[in-house]
Amino acid sequence: MRTLIGCALAILFASVSVAEVAVKVGIIGLDTSHALAFTKLLNATNPAPEYAGFRVVAAYPQGSRDIASSTNRVPGYIEIVKPQGVEIVGSIDELLKRCDVVLLESNDGRVHLEQALPVFKSGKRVFIDKPLAGSLPHAVALFDAAKKYNVPMFTSSSLRFTVKTQEIRSGKAGKVVGVEVLSSGDGSAFRAAGFQPGDVITAVDGKPITSAADAAALSGAIRAGTSVAVTVRRGDRQLPLAITLAP
Repeated sequence: MRTLIGCALAILFASVSVAEVAVKVGIIGLDTSHALAFTKLLNATNPAPEYAGFRVVAAYPQGSRDIASSTNRVPGYIEIVKPQGVEIVGSIDELLKRCDVVLLESNDGRVHLEQALPVFKSGKRVFIDKPLAGSLPHAVALFDAAKKYNVPMFTSSSLRFTVKTQEIRSGKAGKVVGVEVLSSGDGSAFRAAGFQPGDVITAVDGKPITSAADAAALSGAIRAGTSVAVTVRRGDRQLPLAITLAP
């Protein structure tokens, strides 16, 4: 998490000298623990050197509208960030008046496009937390909007920067034999295909997954509107499944 926010700030403000100006950070979405973690890091009494000059000054709390596990967090999370000097505002437009850069933290990727568009139009740089979007068309539209308004954006999961992930990537952790499914997601293509938590994807289109690069290429192998044959290990069984993404 610390490395992720450091990378996001470095990329979003590569041309800004924080020694010359205090950078005001705004957060969209107080329905994820990431918003709390980032606020704690940036607004600490004695922040780490890489965070010096950055401070979360305001937050628009609306994230998901209909995921109960997210919406139920918001009232409590508001009370956690307010004592840290974070002003709670009623709209994204109000947020943009108060900040220089935005961390889009809403836990529900389906709302990211509509929440990011006013940020792009304002010309403010933005980090979009995972998941990038709720659909492939929305993901493409986000990058198109960033290009249209000439606004840098950055997106990533904090897991990318963990020690264990880097060990897997380098081969230090041992041989890669598959990708474990932790959650298939309500309404997702994985759920429709019959995936269950704990399944291990061992092959895609008949090609075994034997490295971190193979695992990373998994998402790129599944194109919108096409069906891809996937082999999963479920307990002691090998099962053939097929994933079809909506066009």
